[in-house]
Amino acid sequence: MNTLNTTSAKARPAISALSQSSTPVLYWATLGSVFLCLAFYVWGSWILSDDFRPVPVGDDPIPLNVQIAVRAIEALAAVVALGMLWKCVFQPWIRDGELSFDGMLVLNLMLMWWADPIDNYVTVSFFYNGFTFNMGSWANFIPGWGSPNPQNFPEPLLMMGGFYIGYWMLNVFLGCWLLGLLQRRLPNVALGWRIFLMFIPLAIIDLVVENLIMRSGAAAYPGVVKSWSIYAGEVYQWPLYEAALVAFVSTGFTCLRYFKDDKGQTFVEKGVERLKVSRARKKLVTFLAIAGFVQPFFLIGYFLPYNLFAMRSDTAPAYPSYMRNLICGEGSQYACPSYDWVPIPQRGSRIFVTPDDSRLPQEIRDAQGIKASGKDPYASGQ
Repeated sequence: MNTLNTTSAKARPAISALSQSSTPVLYWATLGSVFLCLAFYVWGSWILSDDFRPVPVGDDPIPLNVQIAVRAIEALAAVVALGMLWKCVFQPWIRDGELSFDGMLVLNLMLMWWADPIDNYVTVSFFYNGFTFNMGSWANFIPGWGSPNPQNFPEPLLMMGGFYIGYWMLNVFLGCWLLGLLQRRLPNVALGWRIFLMFIPLAIIDLVVENLIMRSGAAAYPGVVKSWSIYAGEVYQWPLYEAALVAFVSTGFTCLRYFKDDKGQTFVEKGVERLKVSRARKKLVTFLAIAGFVQPFFLIGYFLPYNLFAMRSDTAPAYPSYMRNLICGEGSQYACPSYDWVPIPQRGSRIFVTPDDSRLPQEIRDAQGIKASGKDPYASGQ
């Protein structure tokens, strides 16, 4: 009898732990752990590989106005990122001795950065300027990657580091402010409509910000569906669905932060108070739970529909070599995308269309670089 009682007593902690496992926060935290492990695997593999080097920019000279614009954008992004880290991470840590919810959220938004190259997951649809401060890209190590030459995709460390830390969180702050304003001014309007009214300015802001970046020559969308795009056929063409996707994801992150229960918890934190662990470990579980929402929502809400559009990309305009970076077009093995003429190439495939393939119409071959025109579309006065 004593043995049975002792065994039963020893089993109680296990039973207690099992009951804790039914709390929603642990489900979210488990999912977040999987995605963060993937992120660190991708980044670690890249840093230890030969892909960890600046990308080739080719023979076309980079105009001075483009160089100035790129460096200015990088400087601005770095300043915004540092300011956001100070406000959300370091200042609350110094004051309270622990991370605030905003601090955990901004760090999780930064950790979404591993997915940034996925714009080109299926086919080439997005360029960064090779003049940006970069050490190549980790795209080669993202499982299932399909499009060719991912090692030549220049991930801008300053510009996009600032974007993931600063821009997403600024959108969240603005979205929460707008929701609060709409709740005060339009209390009788259904919640769904208030969220939609918040979505619209977020889409407009993305339209303005990204178009300024496209005009500067810091980035480009070579693969767009022209009927759904503005300035179609120009090097600064821009897909309107980009604004909708960015605003949709920003809306999701905003709702995560804005809507809390009577305990002050978001839906991913529910049950964290029932965990019989230290406060520091509860913070860690909360951090992982936020990742469990942020990471898959970003992939499903943005990259999945974006790549479906990219698979129907029309013929890309002629870009200089510092935008193509030997990913496609002149100097590479692969022709740049064209839905009607260039089948989507797969990395490692022996069947693909080259930039000078005689079966391509002359205008498609001329769009593989700027040698045919002799003019750089980004240069001032051209």
